[in-house]
Amino acid sequence: MLHDLNLSASKHQATSQTAEGTPSAVPTMMSVRNLSLRSQGKAVVDTISFDLHRDEVLAFIGRSGSGKSALLRSLVRMEKLGRNPQRSGEILFGGQDLMRPDADLPLVRRQVALIAQETNPFPMSIWDNIAYGLKLHRLVSTKGLMAERIEQALRRARLWDAVKDQLHKTQGTSLPGPQRRQLCIARALALDPQIMLFDRPSSAGDRMSFTLTQEIVTELRKTTSIVLVAHSLENAAHLADRVAFVDQGRIVELDTAEMIFTNAMEPETRAFLEQSTYM
Repeated sequence: MLHDLNLSASKHQATSQTAEGTPSAVPTMMSVRNLSLRSQGKAVVDTISFDLHRDEVLAFIGRSGSGKSALLRSLVRMEKLGRNPQRSGEILFGGQDLMRPDADLPLVRRQVALIAQETNPFPMSIWDNIAYGLKLHRLVSTKGLMAERIEQALRRARLWDAVKDQLHKTQGTSLPGPQRRQLCIARALALDPQIMLFDRPSSAGDRMSFTLTQEIVTELRKTTSIVLVAHSLENAAHLADRVAFVDQGRIVELDTAEMIFTNAMEPETRAFLEQSTYM
């Protein structure tokens, strides 16, 4: 499995990274410290710490049910934990701890955008889907600026050419599955987030979806920090600067993509990589 992976796409920051896989002298966008989440007495996320740096792509890999998606969603406090969840630790972003009860979560979720695995366009036109957040946060002052922001967001999500003639007459919910995801990406990009969180951004076995995701992430990484739950090892190898192997709610190992896939240090990581066709 491993010798088939091409790591060339994940090396663009290699010269600025230390041996531990941490970019040196690169500003930190988010710091997670001793984050733990428990639901019904079970640890969903178990004492996790890591930093996310500017303009890097960090991928979570691991078995199904290992806690990858729960960890990703917890970064914007949108985890699904059932009744009476227990939370502890710190998530530091924008000068505040997102774990505190007084954290401004609506503002945070504009700056840290989650693209969930389940697509959720609003039941309104393509135009209104993207305009909604711009109006809510009062980010544009004229119709002309609104049109510019909407077109730019759709272009960055690689959706403009497909929908430019149906912006006002087609409901976002009526788009095909891949285009619904692109619309959700465009909706987030219109708000100019600092961090993007992707839960399985492309479908397993779908080469067109993989190629589209790679194009979008390659452009976004120039100005945006990205955390993604990868659906395959190939996905992580092509897209990520650093990779974290998650198992039973904890990060077993975090390093550069090249180190993880060619010289993983932890036995659990090596066993997973050698045995897994991944999800």
